[in-house]
Amino acid sequence: MEQWAVGQQVDRARALEDTYTFARTAIARVVVANAVSLAVVLVLVGAIAGASASRLVQYGIVGATFGAAVLLPGVHSFVEGALRPARIAIVGDTGIGDSLPRSRPTFAACVERVHTHDRVPVRRLGRAAGGRD
Repeated sequence: MEQWAVGQQVDRARALEDTYTFARTAIARVVVANAVSLAVVLVLVGAIAGASASRLVQYGIVGATFGAAVLLPGVHSFVEGALRPARIAIVGDTGIGDSLPRSRPTFAACVERVHTHDRVPVRRLGRAAGGRD
């Protein structure tokens, strides 16, 4: 991915695959780092407050669990969103992914549908047609 970004010739499919590998490792690093950080914070606060050793262990477990759980819902979307422009640039004119079904139709598909289907006549309901304005 980095070689493609600086303009070197690389296989685009491989560069795209590298973005997904980077995203998975980044997500894991962020979740683990946050779990460790919150565990350390809770243990330090407990130590300052004079908690016993067994209580500090409990604070560490709670901090690690909470620290990991807080980021799980959002970190995936954040990393994937950050990599989206690079992925679009990598696959720009290759056609990678074009044969896959889409949840929403593309603009080109909508234009094609309008031009290939018969147009339905629109009936006006103005005063001349006996309706209300």
